[in-house]
Amino acid sequence: MRFDWSIAIVLAAMLSSRASAFDAGDLPRLDVTPAERNILEQLIEQVQTEARQVLADQKIATAEPDFATRFGQQVNPEALGIIVLMRTHRDPFIDAYTRWQLLSFDPVLPELTTQQFLTVMRQTPALRENPWANRTTLELFIRAETEGPLRESDRNRLQELELELKLAEDIARHLNHPAEQFRTWISEQLGETGLLPRLWLLEQCMATINAGWPTRSIKSRISRNFADSIADESFTERDRKVVALIAEDLAGHKRQYISQFAIKADGSLDARFSTAQVTTGDVEKWRNRLFDRVLE
Repeated sequence: MRFDWSIAIVLAAMLSSRASAFDAGDLPRLDVTPAERNILEQLIEQVQTEARQVLADQKIATAEPDFATRFGQQVNPEALGIIVLMRTHRDPFIDAYTRWQLLSFDPVLPELTTQQFLTVMRQTPALRENPWANRTTLELFIRAETEGPLRESDRNRLQELELELKLAEDIARHLNHPAEQFRTWISEQLGETGLLPRLWLLEQCMATINAGWPTRSIKSRISRNFADSIADESFTERDRKVVALIAEDLAGHKRQYISQFAIKADGSLDARFSTAQVTTGDVEKWRNRLFDRVLE
């Protein structure tokens, strides 16, 4: 049977009481004392209060997580190692900011089975959308391009919109910092050998596609990693088949975005569109590298 993301157990329903808010079903169970649980709940609440303010201000004050220097209480690092793997809030930014700030406490990542790690992948906070991939924006540019020469007022509006979108892009990239740094931390904890680091690369690729950002960089990383994986004896034949099947699932998922545009001399719009995607050609190249086949 063809492998699918859905074989991972989706985030278990959290119990309604605050005292059970961190029980994570398929993930390693959180085993803490009532006093430790109370500290953890205080910590999460304070970090998320800060996250909401950061989101309102659209400004992250520091490049590195620093909440541990401000919290003033000891926190169980093994417990935090489980919590950072769980969805902590419905809003992806608040979730990402919370997990990122928890990294300042040096959490200890638990040992994870493949199925548990797939659950982690499904719960990892989404990246913020590329404003140039917004559906309404795309439709506006497509209509403008088909209308021929534009009125001066329309050309002026497009120039204003360009400035707005560039600003929105800068903000989105800035607010993606916690989610990206969280992914980097997970990569560092996993190391470079075996199955899980390769699955994590595919998660990063899918997150990039979902948010409509360019995929060239992450796809190049995957290609290099899969080529180098031939020397990894811990990366078994079965592991390679799992990765190849998940890569196949990524093919066909895509998101279009505006890569550039210009007003031509006759006043018409010339828009260039790109697509964030994994193609069947990408998958075939990756399979060849995973199984050390000669590339044509």
